[in-house]
Amino acid sequence: MTYRRILIVYFVAISLRQAVAQEGFRSPANYAEPLFEGTFRTGKLRTATVSQSNAYDEFSPPQYQSPQLQSPQLQSIQPQQQAYCPPAVCPPEVSLPWWTHCSGISADWLFLTARQQDLDYATPVDGTTNTAVPVGQTAMLSPGYRSGYRIGGTLAIDDCSSFVFAWTSFQSNASDSVVLPGGDPLPNAFLRSEVVHPNTVNVASDSLSASGNYGIDFESVDAAYSKTLVGNCDYRLNGSAGFRYGGLNQDLTVNQQIQGAVDVTGDIDFAGYGPRFGLDFERCNCHGLLFYNRGALSLLAGRFDSQYRQSSIFAGPQAIAGIEEDRIVPQLDLEFGTGYLSENGCFRATVGYMFGYWGNVVTMPEFVDAVQADAPRGVSESLVFDGIAVRAEVRF
Repeated sequence: MTYRRILIVYFVAISLRQAVAQEGFRSPANYAEPLFEGTFRTGKLRTATVSQSNAYDEFSPPQYQSPQLQSPQLQSIQPQQQAYCPPAVCPPEVSLPWWTHCSGISADWLFLTARQQDLDYATPVDGTTNTAVPVGQTAMLSPGYRSGYRIGGTLAIDDCSSFVFAWTSFQSNASDSVVLPGGDPLPNAFLRSEVVHPNTVNVASDSLSASGNYGIDFESVDAAYSKTLVGNCDYRLNGSAGFRYGGLNQDLTVNQQIQGAVDVTGDIDFAGYGPRFGLDFERCNCHGLLFYNRGALSLLAGRFDSQYRQSSIFAGPQAIAGIEEDRIVPQLDLEFGTGYLSENGCFRATVGYMFGYWGNVVTMPEFVDAVQADAPRGVSESLVFDGIAVRAEVRF
């Protein structure tokens, strides 16, 4: 009788075990290992074990079942990646994504130049009459590459959004001078000014030297709200909307000996305010190497104040022109490059190419030409800055 009871208990136990296996067995929490996805994780690492919906059964096997041997039912209950934020792009039970919005500060070194802004100021000619022809290379003021900087900050709101601030400043200055010997090989060569008004005296026998200085400066202040739009554990796309202040200044000074010292000065100032919208894409691999592309469009409403003045040491003021115009200036900023992200996510360094476009602006070369033609109103040109941007950023 006892033998029979033992057999009955044994067969009941076997039947219960088979029933549990058919419903999908889940390992007990005591034997579960933390789940990690991917090989590169940065900052605020979270871990979790497989969730349990069945109570521990005394008939469950004591050994741990490896993830490779788990049943399809068990694998189906593991966290799956999601595509948008919120909820979290990467499973919150596993880790925070490397691009999680954090507070921090950044500093950029800019090495930029203004394209197509060369300004001619004096040309050697073979006489002092209107029929004189050029006999040498025109002297010009050409803004080259100069250093600038950008300082920024980020204030995190949550894992997927933040406030972003930046201040950018750039100043360039070009100087040049030309002196003719007044003898061989061009004994009859003189300097014809390219910037004085044509209705004033522009060439004389003593115009053998000229010099000039030309500068282009700009600055901008940005404040925007940034939010993650889409991404996963490898990449993300942020969208931003905010506000920009932009200032642009161009100044010119040319001195030439034309029956005494003759000075030509020019100054163009602009200050504008308007909305700013941007997109910021980043992709990072498992070794911390990242690639980025950034773009933003701004529309600045402001005023151009353009002034021109020519004066002689003997005759005093000879020509004065000026105009103020209200304009909408579109700005387009593009930047792309590569960089490194530390494993803990607290430091990143990037280097890239930067392109900045200013539309519907008054440029100094075109304004001088317009004054000489007695038509200073309506000058509308494009101004482009491009070069290298190197950034170091600390997050906390």
